[in-house]
Amino acid sequence: VVPRDNGLFLVSWTAPVPGRNLDLRQERARGDARGPYSLTLKSGYPLLMSNSVRFLLNGLTEIAAPAPPDLTVLQWLRTHRRLTGTKEGCAEGDCGACTIVLADAHEGALNWRAANACILMVGQIHGKLLVSVEGLADGALLHPVQAAMVERHASQCGFCTPGFVMSLFAAFRQGEAPETEAIHDALAGNLCRCTGYRPIVDAARDALSSGGVDRFTPMEPAILASLAAINE
Repeated sequence: VVPRDNGLFLVSWTAPVPGRNLDLRQERARGDARGPYSLTLKSGYPLLMSNSVRFLLNGLTEIAAPAPPDLTVLQWLRTHRRLTGTKEGCAEGDCGACTIVLADAHEGALNWRAANACILMVGQIHGKLLVSVEGLADGALLHPVQAAMVERHASQCGFCTPGFVMSLFAAFRQGEAPETEAIHDALAGNLCRCTGYRPIVDAARDALSSGGVDRFTPMEPAILASLAAINE
């Protein structure tokens, strides 16, 4: 979408829209930078464009957030929502201190994956579930991953701990086996400068052996329905 000085927006597509035999290469619509505004394609189909995205946060809370192109998920969590458990370390996607988890629908189930919030833009999480470390516990009851980290004394200075917890949470929700190779793969994007990896791996093995049930398990059908409504 390219803004023009005359108030027109030039919209270009380089790939066809699945299921529609349309010529969408060049369309123009009047609008302003504030949005949202709509485009009417040659076929007559309207296309709504907006400067915000919709997603779920830590369960079934639906968020409509502003999405300037340079706003990272890390900045949004810490500055806009004051969820400061997600840390900023390298700010380059290397250390894993900022790890969050995204879930989206895949073949009728939720697919969970860890992601670096410092290089992930808010505009990229439309129609997904965003889980930060604050969303894991069920009231006063720690998540199985958190409980295992406590039991195994797997935190030293603590700065990297939320990132490790979130990477293990993604593995937990995906049903990864409590095997050394799978655990090492799950933790490959997280660095501990205190070199406390052994108790973290032990905690991972305990958590992945605990049955895979947490507060998100009974919510999955409702989460899938909410994501479908956002994405329809």
